[in-house]
Amino acid sequence: MKKRLRSVLQTALIVALLVGGYVIGSRLHARTFASDSTPPVEFAGHIRSLPSGIFGAWRVDDQTVLVTRKTTLDTVNGTPAEGVPVHVRAHEEGDRLVADVVRVLPAREDVSTFSLHGLVQEVGEGYWVVNGRRIQVDRHTRISGTSQVVPGQVATVRGHREGDAYVADEIDLSTVEEEATLVEFTGVVEEVRGATWVVNGLEIPAPPGEAPPEPGTLVRIRGHLQGPNKLIPTYLSLQPPDVQLTGWLLRQEQKAEEQRWDLLVEEGASPGQEIAVRIRPDTPVDEREGAVQAGARVTVYGERKDDSSVEATFARVLETRYTFLIGTLVYIPEGDLYAYPWTVNDTQVWVRPNTISDQPHDTFRVGDRVAVSGVYKDDGTLIAHMISHSKR
Repeated sequence: MKKRLRSVLQTALIVALLVGGYVIGSRLHARTFASDSTPPVEFAGHIRSLPSGIFGAWRVDDQTVLVTRKTTLDTVNGTPAEGVPVHVRAHEEGDRLVADVVRVLPAREDVSTFSLHGLVQEVGEGYWVVNGRRIQVDRHTRISGTSQVVPGQVATVRGHREGDAYVADEIDLSTVEEEATLVEFTGVVEEVRGATWVVNGLEIPAPPGEAPPEPGTLVRIRGHLQGPNKLIPTYLSLQPPDVQLTGWLLRQEQKAEEQRWDLLVEEGASPGQEIAVRIRPDTPVDEREGAVQAGARVTVYGERKDDSSVEATFARVLETRYTFLIGTLVYIPEGDLYAYPWTVNDTQVWVRPNTISDQPHDTFRVGDRVAVSGVYKDDGTLIAHMISHSKR
């Protein structure tokens, strides 16, 4: 019965997403943290057992969760071990619970309280079952959202532990249809229209009493989509970035669970320098203006790390219409470097005094391997917006 109910709910949710969520999401064109299947399962507890390696079945209190190579492990507060408190965000695959994120909690953090988000599977006298966990519900439990609880609704539970029992203090109920419109993402304020902010193309009512932010301000939002271009926020936080860089993407490569971008900086800190940018799996990337690819002009917001790299909190593709080529310099004009076009392979390239470069223009030599990003003129020559020495 439980499997049949889950199958019916998954089918209903997929239909709702196809009709509404995917259409709306196509307008968003940004990586979000909203699920596109059944609601995620979230809970906190102590590790009771671990596999011989880091990957495999973990026992966290009375829950078994599978940790895979795709799981993001946050070990800032310590190493996973028996007795260590963790917070788990997971999803269901058949009868298994598979971890998306596992965060090691500080030893001092209280896990006598708990939070749980998932499907209501059973409603009994004095208890509910939410994603396989029995929750004690009594007259002291504050319930908000829809007026009547039935199996198949989505519940966000906050409560406390009494021995082995999980006691609900607050429960917020919603439907799978409402869950399908729920999104959470980091974006950029593009403009302010009176009491409306435009963030990543979405119109958002300004929070009461909040001063209008400057265009370009980074903002973290959680809320429900209403139609193709409007969002009603339930949470909003302005995030002034530590670093803001604009430049050209020279290279990108996958390193374990994160991407590394090599960015030639045009504006911001260190113009003309090549900066390594780390893109984590959960870093939002706005690709409305085109896909991430070598030669694209991008803006990155983030935090400067000790190794001089930047860990991105948000990235946006500005333009991909630029041509990007890698080749060998076969001609450089003598005397006035800007009097005639340079030649890269068989392409004539106009280098201007304001062309961004990793080194002074007069240090380039015939035979150098270079990377060029620019725009073609009608006569077939290329105006270089960026030129740098290539590692390939």
